[in-house]
Amino acid sequence: MLNAGFSTLDYLKRQIFPDVMENDTEWDEDLKRIGSAVAVQFDHYCNRQFARKVDAIYLDKANHASVALPRYPVESVLAVEVSSKENSCDKTDAIYSIGNASGIVEFTQQLGSYRERMAVTFTGGYWLDDGNAMPDGATALPADILNAFVLQVQAIVKATDVLRNAAVKAEGDAMEIAALTIVPIVAQILNPYRRYS
Repeated sequence: MLNAGFSTLDYLKRQIFPDVMENDTEWDEDLKRIGSAVAVQFDHYCNRQFARKVDAIYLDKANHASVALPRYPVESVLAVEVSSKENSCDKTDAIYSIGNASGIVEFTQQLGSYRERMAVTFTGGYWLDDGNAMPDGATALPADILNAFVLQVQAIVKATDVLRNAAVKAEGDAMEIAALTIVPIVAQILNPYRRYS
């Protein structure tokens, strides 16, 4: 969801640490690790991928008349291809409608059989301000999700006691952090963004 540890690291430090610690780099790696884990946690909790990606590829069996893309809002669907062991076929013209806000792409028909594979190439997800101009057609990450991200990072920083340097370092796994419970207020903020399948 967020490129934690890169353009968001300074932002996170301003939100998490006291002013006197903003220029301190001692906890940068801990904060990057926690930020990345929270991004994974949000994606899993909401059953979607928040981060914007250009030319993302969604793979599935071809026996569908519609698909729910994991990254949305959808900016564009560039190509739909159905392939088998013998050949591949461009099915982009079979797109009937694209639900940009929902990530649902409907086709005019079932694209193939369960033995064939479908690949949808698309651009979608939320754009996070990285200091560059927002690309045309992109949708900025909603402020409530960013605030929820900060709240969850704060909760994990407190739970792992990072500021006292008692957090698990190199031996700790980002997935272990991501397994920590989402705090109730964060869950409340994220619930409208969840995809139920």
